[in-house]
Amino acid sequence: MGFDPVKIREDAKRMLTLVKESTLSEEELLNSSDGELGAIFSNVRNNRFFKYTDAWGVGLGRIMELRNVEPNKESFDRWAGVLRWVFSPRLLQSWDEFCGDQLRMQGVEAMQKQLLIREKKRAAARLESKAAAFEGKKKALQELNEAIDERRAQLIEEQMAVKKKYDPVGYERILKQDSSAV
Repeated sequence: MGFDPVKIREDAKRMLTLVKESTLSEEELLNSSDGELGAIFSNVRNNRFFKYTDAWGVGLGRIMELRNVEPNKESFDRWAGVLRWVFSPRLLQSWDEFCGDQLRMQGVEAMQKQLLIREKKRAAARLESKAAAFEGKKKALQELNEAIDERRAQLIEEQMAVKKKYDPVGYERILKQDSSAV
């Protein structure tokens, strides 16, 4: 829409601060024409062509909350009466839709958290099963290597016995080479 999001956030913070720090009563605030907030309310009261939007209505409900006014039918009737060109049923509808959307969003967030937790548990279980399978494979490889080493030692002993039996001179030479290599 071409709006600057930083400016919008700054404006929102400024307005929230104005509402929180205001010492005016509810009626004085609504009837005021001084200050930034008073100018907005004065413009709404005096402009019969004021274009109401749901966002504006939600903002008004938020201002009511910050002023410790419960946003309900009675309070919307009071505020709409003072603002003249804002209608209470429309305000109430916007506020109810906003609150319903907030509840749905909280439910969606909770569901997403539950799904994320469930997926993390599944991933942990998969990793544990992989680790267990790896340990089993590691143990089997160790046993296989031990068996290979054992069989190699047996073959060397058998070869040495054959060499000693059929070529005693060659056997002595091999022993000398092995002892000089060590």
